[in-house]
Amino acid sequence: MSDVIMVRTRCTTRSPKAVDATLTHFRTNEFRHYTSPALTFANGRIVGNSSPIDASIDMTAVDKQMPERPQVVRLGSALFFLNAAVLFISWAFLPESTTSNGATVFFILLWISVGFSVYYGFGWVRYATLVVLLAFVWGLFNAPSVDRFLADMSTAEITSKIIPLFALIMLWIPDANSWFRTMQSQREPSAPSKD
Repeated sequence: MSDVIMVRTRCTTRSPKAVDATLTHFRTNEFRHYTSPALTFANGRIVGNSSPIDASIDMTAVDKQMPERPQVVRLGSALFFLNAAVLFISWAFLPESTTSNGATVFFILLWISVGFSVYYGFGWVRYATLVVLLAFVWGLFNAPSVDRFLADMSTAEITSKIIPLFALIMLWIPDANSWFRTMQSQREPSAPSKD
């Protein structure tokens, strides 16, 4: 399996100047060598280039592999994208059912960003989505008439409240919880070693 990984390193030249290098490489099971026209890396050290550089590369970020994404996380993320698609189709093809263009565009963008955030393992998004759904429930129960409140909503608006609810249920399943915890621990900076 090969993934494209961006590595951000700070290389110190023999002069007091610092050089920022951004490298794109393909990860293999035994990544330890990268070459470019300017730099050659072997075993995490710069071994040759067009200017003198004396630096070591921190390979810990490169060596961490993303754990396999559980099916419930993929499905939950897909449901958020589906929710954005439902709102977009309703907005584009049934404009008379849209009560606020600004709110519709906001929620389309919100659900797209939530879908990407979930897919890439940002578990805090589940709490933010829960807050959005609780705000809807709060408005529902504070309406003078619940029946009238629901009757004034379009089918797309009602659907756009139900889909995230199912997505949230999937994202709280133990497999998903475990995966989000693992992703969070991989994002946290490791403590510096005392050598």
